[in-house]
Amino acid sequence: MTEIMLETKDLTKQFGKVRSNDSISLHIKQGEIYGLVGRNGAGKTTLMKMICNMYTPTSGSVFIKGEEQRISHHMPIGALIEEPALMPNLSAYENILTKCYLMNIRKPKTHAKELLQYVKLENTKRKRVKDFSLGMRQRVGIALALAGWPEFILLDEPINGLDPQGILDIRDMILKIRKERNITFMISSHLLGELQKIADRFGIIAEGKLVKELSATDIAHMGKARLFIRTKTPEKAMKLLKESLPVFDNGLIQIPYENDEKSYEINKMLYKAQIPVDELYISSQKGEELFLQLMGGEHYV
Repeated sequence: MTEIMLETKDLTKQFGKVRSNDSISLHIKQGEIYGLVGRNGAGKTTLMKMICNMYTPTSGSVFIKGEEQRISHHMPIGALIEEPALMPNLSAYENILTKCYLMNIRKPKTHAKELLQYVKLENTKRKRVKDFSLGMRQRVGIALALAGWPEFILLDEPINGLDPQGILDIRDMILKIRKERNITFMISSHLLGELQKIADRFGIIAEGKLVKELSATDIAHMGKARLFIRTKTPEKAMKLLKESLPVFDNGLIQIPYENDEKSYEINKMLYKAQIPVDELYISSQKGEELFLQLMGGEHYV
């Protein structure tokens, strides 16, 4: 059984009269890459700050590997939230080494050099980070998050503003680290296409609420034609259809469409089970379009 790395229960953050996060309950499995998707201002950064104790929740709880987290706890996570906190007049190595010393890491110089290699900055030598490109500064920030090899890492918009090569470099780096170190990642972004290339599961957040959690398999089905079924007894229909078909529910019962004959068989199956079908139709929509609707807080109907 796969262990749950992160669980939030009804996590809420209120700033005055504004509720930035509203009763968010999500689950991230150990070793997976979880994509937190939402428009700018949807509440992604606030959620991440509560998870890593930068903000105190107004209500709700955060659990890491089943243990409830509190301000006094040592958090077994690394984070790059908003911009990396760098000392501009120091080199990448000096920035990372300083973090290693602050964390009392054994053999800090060796560890700092290892992290530099992981983020492909070992050849920057004494060049000061204030002279780095945006992509290079992001890599230093990721190296700082990796210090001590935490089990769970949060990255807030790590590819925002990068050129195509910079995006590719960050993506490959994350996949390499996950493969070699079995580190769990939570990555926020509004760049849907890029997250789809690396994420195992997705949480879609809109106006401070978690709209939906979807697997990569769910996303793959979204780009294909689907058979939609509307019935007054959806739970009974889902139970019956799930016995033999890849069914998922996004406000309506949906099944990957194969052909008209298959549609007839499904309708017949429901009729025999005395489940009246109010509506049955075939439709197709690109996964990104569906994402955008969900990010706006709407359901695909």
